[in-house]
Amino acid sequence: MTVTKVEAYIEASVRKTEEIEKYNKTDSTLKEGAGKKLLRKIDSINYPVQCTEETVKSARAIQLDTNDIFLISFPNSGIELLKNIILELLDGKVNDEYNFPTIEYFGSAVINIYPPPKYLKTYLNINLCPKLNNCKVIILIRNPKDVVWSMYKCITDKNDISLPSKDFDEFLNAFLKGETEYGDYFIHFQNLIPLIEDKNNLLLTYEQTTSDIVTTITKLAKFLNLHDKVSDQKKLFQIVEEVTLHNEFNYNYTIKEWKKCFDEKQSLKIDEKFETFFKGSILENIFDNKMKW
Repeated sequence: MTVTKVEAYIEASVRKTEEIEKYNKTDSTLKEGAGKKLLRKIDSINYPVQCTEETVKSARAIQLDTNDIFLISFPNSGIELLKNIILELLDGKVNDEYNFPTIEYFGSAVINIYPPPKYLKTYLNINLCPKLNNCKVIILIRNPKDVVWSMYKCITDKNDISLPSKDFDEFLNAFLKGETEYGDYFIHFQNLIPLIEDKNNLLLTYEQTTSDIVTTITKLAKFLNLHDKVSDQKKLFQIVEEVTLHNEFNYNYTIKEWKKCFDEKQSLKIDEKFETFFKGSILENIFDNKMKW
């Protein structure tokens, strides 16, 4: 039987995942990072164990085209919700696990097999990303305080986080030093400023996306030239319903939850670093008062 292109990319994706899982069982270089999460260090940056040196470094060789969609974000910033909104706009296949692969989990050898148009996402620093070639770039950013809180909650499995917490203070300091997965949040988005300033790309915030999903869907439809998908209220709210139903059991989309585990001194540390990196830039006031103590 002839193997189609679609079958080939699925087969390659599964094979790569199994290969990495097997490799992780014998890799002595894996180390516990902040919160005791296993991480793999590649060129001084800590990555989750789904990444290998080969998959990360080969990401630059991924071939993008003008019709491809490329999501760029940082861990725990709502990229799965955004992915599902886009897939619902495109074809309704929100449950297709092979749509929107994270490029650094597979590398160029697998991703380049994917049939066009490609729908891809990444948490990599832009310097490690493939040449964009005028593809449709969407950047998603979240308040760093909520990012820290969400990362800490996920790795510690603590649903009831209350301050003061020595463990959280240690995790926050690791985050500020760029020692948590994917490195420094602030450098990550500072390097993205030229892309954010480019009017051909779309910037969304986690806060906007979760608080006004209708506006987010409308913005995405316009950006992706999918006006017909939201041309009437019935179509629009059908998408809202599908996305909401798919996500409500999997994610806790909350804003300003960081106050559960921060004290005022810890909050100030984030404020100071945010100002150092973004004062005078397009990101300076992006979170309005959502970072205020």
